[in-house]
Amino acid sequence: MAFNFGAFLGGAAQQITKDIDDEQKRVQLRVDKILDKQQELTIQNQKEYKAKKEKVQNQMNALVPLFGGGPDAIAKARSIVAGGDNHFNFMFKTLAEAQKDGNDINQIYSLTPDANAVGFESVEDATDSLVTMSKLPEVKLGEATGMSKLFGIDAKSRFERGRKELESAGLLDPVDTAVKTVDKVYQTGKLNLGAIQKEYKTLDQMIFGKIQERNRIKDKSSTEYQNLTSQIDSLNTQKEELDYSFKFRKDQDKYNREQDTFNKTVKEKELELRESKNEASINKINAEIEEIKNKKKGKSDSHYQNLYKTDVISQVQNKFDGRSPTTYKGVQLMPGETQYDTAKEAYKKELENKLVKNLVIHGLDKNGTDFIETQIGVGTVEKIKKELVEGKAVDPFKKFDDEKTKKKLEKFRQDFIKKYPEPSSGADALVNQGKDRRQILETLKQAYPNASEEDLVKLIVDAENKKDATQKTSMKNLKQAKRKTT
Repeated sequence: MAFNFGAFLGGAAQQITKDIDDEQKRVQLRVDKILDKQQELTIQNQKEYKAKKEKVQNQMNALVPLFGGGPDAIAKARSIVAGGDNHFNFMFKTLAEAQKDGNDINQIYSLTPDANAVGFESVEDATDSLVTMSKLPEVKLGEATGMSKLFGIDAKSRFERGRKELESAGLLDPVDTAVKTVDKVYQTGKLNLGAIQKEYKTLDQMIFGKIQERNRIKDKSSTEYQNLTSQIDSLNTQKEELDYSFKFRKDQDKYNREQDTFNKTVKEKELELRESKNEASINKINAEIEEIKNKKKGKSDSHYQNLYKTDVISQVQNKFDGRSPTTYKGVQLMPGETQYDTAKEAYKKELENKLVKNLVIHGLDKNGTDFIETQIGVGTVEKIKKELVEGKAVDPFKKFDDEKTKKKLEKFRQDFIKKYPEPSSGADALVNQGKDRRQILETLKQAYPNASEEDLVKLIVDAENKKDATQKTSMKNLKQAKRKTT
């Protein structure tokens, strides 16, 4: 059988054509998969960019008005936002509360001068400096090899052609070509917590503020209006109690000083009596002592009678005059009703207990005890003393003392943050002093009330790690020094 060379050539050509088609399809499939992956990354990057830009712009817009607007305000806001979400949350809360208390925010947070720093004319510009679109990774395709090279099928040129088509259609972002860019310098800010002055409002100011707030509400039946009314009533009650306590304390202190003067005079006369040997002189001094004691008792009786009259009898008569309706513990009562008389007695008992509690707290002498036992009831003083010991009765000066303690804590805070403006420096100092970590945490909480416990704990742990590292370095240096000397 003769060999058909023509048929052989025809079959070979068909196979070559098929091989070229298969290689083209293989290369194109690879290129398409790479381009599809880059399209997916582009969609993901654009979504993340949009969300981050919106968040950062909202943060900037929240901060800029605090600083009064303008390029400096934008630079300060950018400096804060650049620190991350936790830093923004801490700073915004701190600055907003400080501004509410009447502080100048620009004195609390200032820019660090830098002549090379980039400035901004708008929030949009500053936002663009903080948020950038993630670049697509550069795809590096090698030179064609094997059949691809033999048949002139270049994957790289196919990829570049396909990329350009998708880029022009807006379906792909530019790749990261690793071109070196010049780093820009942005201004940073400094927080001065020591410049924050806390405003303390009097009860009158608080009441006035609540009344103004309530007056702006038109619907008097609304829950908000009723809540404000309750708050105003509560503040008025506190004010009445404090006013009463201050007046009572002042009157009782005056009485106690008078009684001390009488007691001192009696002791002086009794000493004079012991030294006297003349009968006439002795009789005279005894008469003087008796006169002083009688005068002392008279003053004492008058003092307690007046107290009972003003703090109990007059108050009861004013509230339950027998002619007009009155309100007791939220219930309106009419004269002549059984409830009216019952409430009157309950109110009187309430005032008597209040009077006795204040007397026991501020100094009750024997004359006062005798008066109470006679006027109010036997065992009243002991009952009130027991209640005070067991904690059932509240010291009327507790709120005053609490405020005093609060001011002391505020002074400590101001002194501490003047020395250590940042929580991190405070943590470093306390750790280096060898303080217990829980004690350090409580101190930092008092000094930086706007910082979260979680952030403070991290700062303490970081400070401990730094201290340990420093100690290890010192020990290492010491050992090396010893080796050199030996």
